[in-house]
Amino acid sequence: AHARQDADTAEEYYDRVDHLYSDAKEALTGFRHRALVLEEVTTARPGEAVSLDLDVQNLGEVELLVYGVDLMTLYLREKDLSQITSVNLAGIAPTLQATIDLTGARDLREREAKAELSLTKPGAYLVIARSGGLHASGLILVTDLELEVAEDPVSGRVRVQALDRGDGHYPRDVDVRVVGTGGGRFVNGETDPRGLFVADGVSGSATVVARQGDHYAFHRGVASPRTHGGVRQMEAMQQLDNRAYYQNVIDFNGSNVQQRGQNLMQEMRKDRRGVQLEQIK
Repeated sequence: AHARQDADTAEEYYDRVDHLYSDAKEALTGFRHRALVLEEVTTARPGEAVSLDLDVQNLGEVELLVYGVDLMTLYLREKDLSQITSVNLAGIAPTLQATIDLTGARDLREREAKAELSLTKPGAYLVIARSGGLHASGLILVTDLELEVAEDPVSGRVRVQALDRGDGHYPRDVDVRVVGTGGGRFVNGETDPRGLFVADGVSGSATVVARQGDHYAFHRGVASPRTHGGVRQMEAMQQLDNRAYYQNVIDFNGSNVQQRGQNLMQEMRKDRRGVQLEQIK
């Protein structure tokens, strides 16, 4: 039944022997697993419907609550978008509310579900998905603003190029905020006539938030092996290499001392008769 992907029948039989076989218990755990995952950031062009991707498993329906937010203020306050589900939204009416019906066959593994949302006005939107006790959240950016970010993890220099996807020009006076995963203050400023902004002294991989009017852009850098945790790891490896080197030196010296001691004992135990010319020399 499992091979035929008949989850209901397979679950019935696994349930009979789960106390006897660990494999049956593990299979049941997989069959009954529930999952709800959202992309961290979804982008769309103004005037176009937003296609929201979710990864789900064994859920009957998912409720979506969408709130218009000031992304710059939200990020400056939270400093991390991983905890945006904890943002207090009590008393705030959602901009959009929708329900996705997922009833049907059992899911043996996570699958993709889509929701089409009519968010055509430029702006940043916080979307919260919930199903039973499961919650997930993400951001939707309806925008023409785009960022190209180059990071130098050694010097801590972050170069941000803003681009208007509407007509392809480089917009000036875009409000840009940069912060590194290694902590520290926000580096902020505006793009120059070339659409460029450069931040120095950024520790770790950079997160960049930009705004021009109602258009937002967001970038999260990929952690480099030379940044924060990577540096500590490299230092630890270097220390291990140093320890190994010194231990080798100690072992080598100890071996030499031991060998000299053995040679001395052999010399002392020799049966010596007559004059030892080698000793006199």
